[in-house]
Amino acid sequence: MIVIRPQRSQAVVMTKPKKTDPSTVSDDDDDAEAILRLATQRGRELIASKAHYSGLRSLQLIAGGIRRTPTSTRVELRGSCDLSNFDALQSLGLMLQHSRKTTSVDLSWVGLGDAKAASLLRSLYHLKHVSELILCGNGLGQTSSSDYLKDFLRVNKSVVKLHLGANELGQVASKALAEGLRDNKTLEELDLWNCSLGDEAGAQILDAARTAQKLRVLRLNLNKLG
Repeated sequence: MIVIRPQRSQAVVMTKPKKTDPSTVSDDDDDAEAILRLATQRGRELIASKAHYSGLRSLQLIAGGIRRTPTSTRVELRGSCDLSNFDALQSLGLMLQHSRKTTSVDLSWVGLGDAKAASLLRSLYHLKHVSELILCGNGLGQTSSSDYLKDFLRVNKSVVKLHLGANELGQVASKALAEGLRDNKTLEELDLWNCSLGDEAGAQILDAARTAQKLRVLRLNLNKLG
């Protein structure tokens, strides 16, 4: 049994952002911090409206969720903030596009939902550096439109590990996922634990997995199969 629990968030103290000209931002890893400073500064400018507080808090936690090693960067926000705010989500997408050393992104239990997940995945379509994407427990597959899952698997060429556990995907989302999986030539590991998959949905996923060129690991535990 695989058990994944949201981690408790830690307070993050942001230093006063330095003035940075957006036109001078280039495409190397260090610029991710400059982009976050700009995004946080924008959040502070909006803080007079209480409606923007959650967005500012999310931006602070994004900065605190960056884990660096000499060779790579991991963004780990599991359960630590709410990314349902589009300002925070767009800032995260921008950071990922410019942070070329970021190889792993864990956005489990951050309140994405289908619309925000679709927006995020579109921003990752053509990235070449993110190889692991974890989106557990985000309420995916709850609407009638799940084509974003299919489109992501068809277009993205970098992600080799995709974790979608603890999302009640349902029949429509399962079908979209299976259709995308058939055309995917990159994915090596797909984790669909506890996704409320029944026999029909499970059969669709298994059938598609047989044609996925590089898929080696498929996890379907804690589903309603058989």
